[in-house]
Amino acid sequence: MNTDETKITTLPIDDIFCASFVATRGCRLLNVEQSGSRSFFHFSNSKGEASDAVLGFVNDEPVSVRSFVSAYKQFRSLVYTARKAKA
Repeated sequence: MNTDETKITTLPIDDIFCASFVATRGCRLLNVEQSGSRSFFHFSNSKGEASDAVLGFVNDEPVSVRSFVSAYKQFRSLVYTARKAKA
């Protein structure tokens, strides 16, 4: 088994709207990292699925509004919790 095939690569995204779109497309969120006042959402990108989802966001591809808003609310809560824990 090749180690390159099993290596998990991540895609950090610092835009909550783009991150919400990527999550709505089914990509797996690995963690949220705080760096100063910025939050980075790290998604699994081992097969390029998160990169493809970012392109979909840029190209204004459709997603379920309900799923998008749900992901946005979840991420906003994660950012709030992370910032509060750091303070």
